[in-house]
Amino acid sequence: MTLAADAQLLVIVGAVVGAGHGIAGAVSLRSRIAALCQGADPFAIVLSTVVATVVVCAGTDLRYAWRQARRAIDRHGLVYLIKLGAFRLLRLLPSVQAKIAREGAKTTKTIQDELLKETRSCKKTTELPAKGLSQEAVLAQLTEWSAKEHRRWDQGQASGAVYHGEEAFSQFLCQASSKFAVANPLHPDLFPFVRKMEAEVVAMTVSLYNGGPGACGTLSSGGTESILLACKAYRDRARALRNVRHPEIIAPITIHAAFEKAAAYFDMTLVHVPIDPQTMQCDINAVRAAITSDTVLIAGSAPSFPHGAIDPIVELAALAQRHGIGFHTDCCLGSYLMPFLSAMGRKVPRFDFSVPGVTSISCDLHKYGFTTKGVSCVMYSNEELRRYQYFASPSWSGGIYASPTLAGSRNGAISVAAWACLMAMGRDGYLRCMERIMASRDVILSGIKAIAELKVLGDPQASVIAFASRDAGTLNIYSVGEAMSKAGWILNTLQNPSCLHICVTYMHGGPVAERFVSDLRDAVSSVLEDPSAYQGGSAAIYGMTASLPDVSIVDDLARTFIDTLFLA
Repeated sequence: MTLAADAQLLVIVGAVVGAGHGIAGAVSLRSRIAALCQGADPFAIVLSTVVATVVVCAGTDLRYAWRQARRAIDRHGLVYLIKLGAFRLLRLLPSVQAKIAREGAKTTKTIQDELLKETRSCKKTTELPAKGLSQEAVLAQLTEWSAKEHRRWDQGQASGAVYHGEEAFSQFLCQASSKFAVANPLHPDLFPFVRKMEAEVVAMTVSLYNGGPGACGTLSSGGTESILLACKAYRDRARALRNVRHPEIIAPITIHAAFEKAAAYFDMTLVHVPIDPQTMQCDINAVRAAITSDTVLIAGSAPSFPHGAIDPIVELAALAQRHGIGFHTDCCLGSYLMPFLSAMGRKVPRFDFSVPGVTSISCDLHKYGFTTKGVSCVMYSNEELRRYQYFASPSWSGGIYASPTLAGSRNGAISVAAWACLMAMGRDGYLRCMERIMASRDVILSGIKAIAELKVLGDPQASVIAFASRDAGTLNIYSVGEAMSKAGWILNTLQNPSCLHICVTYMHGGPVAERFVSDLRDAVSSVLEDPSAYQGGSAAIYGMTASLPDVSIVDDLARTFIDTLFLA
């Protein structure tokens, strides 16, 4: 027999004999196979089986590897990849390593100086006090620190971060959560009303997003976890129903980094596709070209974090539906703002469960839902998909264990605050807040457009406005960001392309929006007058990273930033 015939025969043996001992007729089939193999060398049969198996498996892996290589070339270009390889070889030279180490040390100092400047004068506590302090002393210290932090955002000079911020409403949420300070949703028998409130928060959010009769969801600790959970659900479903070995997510390059995190955590591949450089929206033709048999999820943003663009959700979801693929709308940043835009008479494309093909949505309640930090909702079009999000251990010696999210024990108090927030706000309260936010957004958007040296990226329809320099050679946008920082503003610094953005919140109401435009105009003038005065901080860091050919160096810097967070 030929090697190919041997391989085919062994496939039959494995599929029928190995799995069908208990099936009637298996003995007869086995006899027939034995007759076919009569006279064949047993060693040849075994060897050909092993070779055929290796060839099939290696072929699958090689095809996957080639696909990944082709995508890398398509995205970055062959010349860039060759330069990257050459640079990484150069990094092995001691002199180059020493140079990188010196520059890294300078950047580390810059990061530490910036992050620790407010707390360096404080007493360090690295061990438990030998004798506990009085509660009054502890509260006095917290009051002092809280007052200092409040001054950093309570004048409305932060982009995003604090989405409502009124003191009376914040106190109301604190009072609500304090009544359930020890609650843990892991124990619904002990805390039945916390379970009830969590379920109602999910139901209200699903309703706001036009979920059908089978739509459902869970709460999570934030947008990143919501996205992680959704990606896990699609991965596990594809494994169970289609035996997908290399699950892939297709999303625009502007999709939130949480999708990249999910891919890293869950052994998936995130396939980035380009955006339209004018609209900053996902290129649907690129998505169509990227679909393979391994694709388990397509995702889009409403709006995107970098530029506030709303991806073509209707078209993307329809494409996903035609291919039998799940589609996720990332509305973490859109939160409760997006569902109210239509009610305000603003024309926005559809993005929720009313769109055929949308199978999951993430929404952060701690953004424009105005509740305390640590509450997000991941929603599904049906319960069958949601079940793949869960984890269960039925045979653990500690008892049957199951949990809906990444965490086991969770803080029930913040879920209670979310329920209290939604009940106190109501549709009328949210509508009033959203009208104020969008009015401020209109002032800021028109003000930026009136500054000749700046340009708005895309067509922002929600609350995020990204802007860049019209002539990067004349005006460094990162230096503008540094000038705004010196004026007390905390904006988001972005890259690819170089730009800044402001996420407009309730805090930007009244005269704050006008002050932003005025300060931005002054910042542009100051940078044009003396560019050298605004080369520190993020301007220095982003300016340096933009010139680096190897992003692994930037990766090291990002990890240095995180290390700094844990310096006492």
